[in-house]
Amino acid sequence: MFLGQSIDEIPARYCLVDADKLLTSHNPLTGFGPRLGYPPGAQERDYQLQSERGKVQAIADKLRPALIFNTAPGALDGTPVVTENKVVLGGNGRTMALQLVYAGEGKTPPKAPKQFLLKHAKQFGFTQADIEKFARPVVVRTIRTGGDARNLAEWSRRLNSSLSQGLDSVQLAVSRARFLPPGVLDDLGQLGEEETLPQFLTSPRSLPLVRQLLQAGVIESRQAPQFINANTGLLNADGKSLLSDLLVAKMVPDAPTIKALGPGVVETIARAAPYLVATEAQGSFNLVPSLQDALTDRLQMRAQGFDSVAALERQGGLFGSSLRSQSPLTKRLLEILVELDGSPQKFAKLSKTYLGYARTGGSGQGGLFALDTLTPLDALNRSYQTATKRISYSLL
Repeated sequence: MFLGQSIDEIPARYCLVDADKLLTSHNPLTGFGPRLGYPPGAQERDYQLQSERGKVQAIADKLRPALIFNTAPGALDGTPVVTENKVVLGGNGRTMALQLVYAGEGKTPPKAPKQFLLKHAKQFGFTQADIEKFARPVVVRTIRTGGDARNLAEWSRRLNSSLSQGLDSVQLAVSRARFLPPGVLDDLGQLGEEETLPQFLTSPRSLPLVRQLLQAGVIESRQAPQFINANTGLLNADGKSLLSDLLVAKMVPDAPTIKALGPGVVETIARAAPYLVATEAQGSFNLVPSLQDALTDRLQMRAQGFDSVAALERQGGLFGSSLRSQSPLTKRLLEILVELDGSPQKFAKLSKTYLGYARTGGSGQGGLFALDTLTPLDALNRSYQTATKRISYSLL
C-alpha cells in the first residue's frame, strides 16, 4: 500500500470485519456524535459540521461499492485503512457511509455492499463462505502503528494528506494545531513589545519559523505554493492568516468559534499565544480555560448587541444565564478582551506579564512589587495595569 501521493510503501493485509466493529471518529447512526474510544485528534475532519456530515450521507445515498472495495494501492481511495484494534485512520468517511448503508440509513439498498463482496471475494483472497460469516462485511487494509494518540494523528494526516486540501483554512488550522512545533511559540515569544505579528512575518527573521512549519508537516510541501511566497520564502497573506488561526486553535480547537471571532480578535489572541499557552503548565494560573469561556461569551455578547460586560449585567444577562464568565477571573478576562480587541500588542504585553507572575507562583517580580503573593485574579489585574500603563506606585 502506498501513502497518499508519496513513494512511501508500508505493509498491509486485507481483513474482513463487520461494519459495526470498525471504530470511526464519529457515529453516523447517532447524529455523528464523537465515537467513544476513538483516539482524540486522530482525524482532521470535524463531522460535527453539517458540510462534513452531508458528504458522508451523499456517499451513502449513492454508494458505488466498486469505488471502495478495490485493490487500488493508494491510501486515498479503495478499502479503508485501519489499525489492528480496528481504529479507522484512512477512509473514515467511506466507512461511516458503509455503516449508514448497512443500517438502512441511505438510499442505497442495505444488501448492496455484501452482494458486491460476494461476487468479488477472490479479488481480496477470500471465499464467498468467508463473506457469508459476516452480517455487514467490510474489507479493510490493516496496518501496524504506534499506539499513542499523537502517532495515530500523524498516520491519519499522512493517509489523508491530499484530502486536507478540501478543508478550508480555519478547519485546516484546527486539525494541524496539535502538530505546531514548540519552537514556533518560542520564536514568537521573542517579538518586541511594539511589534505586531504581521510585521514579524514580513521580516526575514521569520524564515526559521516557516522552515519549522514545513518540517513538522503543519504546511505540507504540496501546499507550500498556497501559503508561502516562492520568491521570498516568507508566508504570504494566506499563510499569515493560517498561522494566526493555528495559534488560536492551539487553545480554542473549534473552527466555527474561530471564524465567528473575526480577524481582529484572532490577531489579538494569536499575538499573545506564546504566553497564554505557557500558562497551561502553571497550575491554578492556567489562563487558557478562562480564555475559552471568555471568548465564547464574547461572541454571545456580540450576538445580543452588548458592547460591555457592565451593560450586559444591567440587563441581568450575565449571572444566572447560559454565559460562562461567572468566575471573577473569567469575567475580568472577558472585560479585558472587550477593551483590548483591537490592541494585540497590549494584550500580548498583558499575557507576558501575567506569565511572569504565574511562573513565580504569584509573587512579585522584584522591586517594590515583591511584597506579597498574588492570586490569579490579582496577577491579571496588575498585568492589565502594566499593559495599559495604568500603574499605581503606592506600596502594597
